[in-house]
Amino acid sequence: MYRGEFTFHPIGQGCFYTGELFSDKARLFNFVYDCGTNSDQRYVREAVAGWPVKTDGEKINVCTISHFHSDHISGIPQLLKNTRCDRLVIPYYTPFQRLIIYLQSGSDDDEYRRIMEDPYGYFSGQEFNIGQIIVVRGGDEEITLQGQFPKAPFPTEGNNEAPELIDTNSDSDKYYQEDGQEDNRNLQFFARLRDEDPSAEAGKVKVRHLPYQLRTPLYKFIYYTLSEEDGSDADLKAKTAALRKAVDDYLAAKKIDTSAGVNSFKDLFNAVHIKEITRIYGSIFGAHKLNGTSLAVFHKFSLEPGGYEIFQRHPLGWHSLYRVDRKHATLMTGDLKLGTLEKLRLFQDYYHANLDDVSYFQVMHHGSDKNWPFGFSESRLDSFPAYVINHGVGRKHHPGPEVTKLLRSIRPHNILLNNELTLLRYAIFYGYK
Repeated sequence: MYRGEFTFHPIGQGCFYTGELFSDKARLFNFVYDCGTNSDQRYVREAVAGWPVKTDGEKINVCTISHFHSDHISGIPQLLKNTRCDRLVIPYYTPFQRLIIYLQSGSDDDEYRRIMEDPYGYFSGQEFNIGQIIVVRGGDEEITLQGQFPKAPFPTEGNNEAPELIDTNSDSDKYYQEDGQEDNRNLQFFARLRDEDPSAEAGKVKVRHLPYQLRTPLYKFIYYTLSEEDGSDADLKAKTAALRKAVDDYLAAKKIDTSAGVNSFKDLFNAVHIKEITRIYGSIFGAHKLNGTSLAVFHKFSLEPGGYEIFQRHPLGWHSLYRVDRKHATLMTGDLKLGTLEKLRLFQDYYHANLDDVSYFQVMHHGSDKNWPFGFSESRLDSFPAYVINHGVGRKHHPGPEVTKLLRSIRPHNILLNNELTLLRYAIFYGYK
């Protein structure tokens, strides 16, 4: 008998989600999706320090970062420092995209600056013990616009048999298997990434493209990402191109100016240069903020479920909300923008064979109205049993009133809130013959 326990930790405006798989009392596998908050940082510090995998000194099998906004990664250094992590999965960002996200954050945290300046060098440092850094790319723009965006692997029938051998200490490619990859394409992508970020070591950093599925004997993850700059928004593309040119011109000028101390793109993360690039950004985009990209992941057991039960903690203790017997999967979306018909179709087409298995759906961008596809008859996003909204108590825009109104109007679905006051946990039980 296997048991899965999945937790949205109470960290406020952000996300810290963990999964742990057990056989009897033995923990066989665990994973993390995001670890950060814009609320008081003590919430995420306490959640990380109290997570049993950390307190027991065990390794993390898979850690996924949806995107590099501080409310999703502020706790990552504490989580991963001095802890073995077999696979760190992150979305692809150009140095330009990281620079823009960093200046929008307004953060003065040096740890965050180091991550944004050079994530590959940062996570390859001596403070970390990471087996592989997997960088997931989305579909190339020309493929997207031709209606040829890749689709996720079609699900195979579940297995009710216990795996013959589960070596939980293994971090080899035999244990972590990948689907849907073309080696030559990945090598070309890595060469491009290495030109942008020379600190990316070939033995440490692996570039993967969609469709991408990461599997272990007990669990599987299917990843999806699409940059905000992809698609048919001509105005957004024009402004982004203008900003890129302005930043490139600024970089070229500062390289010539020996007093500026600029030798490479990394040096633009210096506070003096960030101030000027912020001014340039405002002159082109105004108050608009680029979200960049976000890494979504569909995840579930490779075995067939024997039923699952969801719990939510209240001030008086644990309370059982409901029990169902059906297939189970969770779909995490980070801050993915699905507010246009084009992006909704790309997302749904990619996961076309997986959506019927979803029981828990993390609502995009903490329930923001701007990220939800309102008014499209093609939308399948209002058909899941449970919706989880990660938000901070008292936040003005999260969750959005229109998203809340829509989800409350759909029955018998459940809206499950997760913030600094409410921990959300659900458990799944799997048997084998």
